[in-house]
Amino acid sequence: INEYAFMDFLRLFLNCSDAEAFNFFRLLDASMLGALKFQQVYLATLLVSALSSRQLTKCLYLHSRWLFETMTVEPLQGQGVRLLPWPRLQSLFQLLGANWIFVSRNCPLTLGFNPQTYLTHDEFVEVLFCVLAELDKD
Repeated sequence: INEYAFMDFLRLFLNCSDAEAFNFFRLLDASMLGALKFQQVYLATLLVSALSSRQLTKCLYLHSRWLFETMTVEPLQGQGVRLLPWPRLQSLFQLLGANWIFVSRNCPLTLGFNPQTYLTHDEFVEVLFCVLAELDKD
């Protein structure tokens, strides 16, 4: 689906602004095709459901690899592992309701990150788990 259809779809479940819907779309459309596949829309639905039911940590446990691969671009052939730019993860946190202060307070590891930092899957899971566990509590 395209970004406008995705915005309408999100509004069925969330009270969100156009900017938030478009930012969420851009996070899921890492390859910048201008459209989301069924799997990406399904992942968005899982995240929205997990957020509203305070089950983000369980969602991460089950789907962290899928989320990581969705938010990253597949490396060129023979160029190794996928890496996630730190600003993309920050955008996800903002969409989930965790501002920079919340993230840095609950995950001190992020204090050493800068906009040029790239995360492996293991680092992604560690940071995400710290933040989402606190979001589930609040």
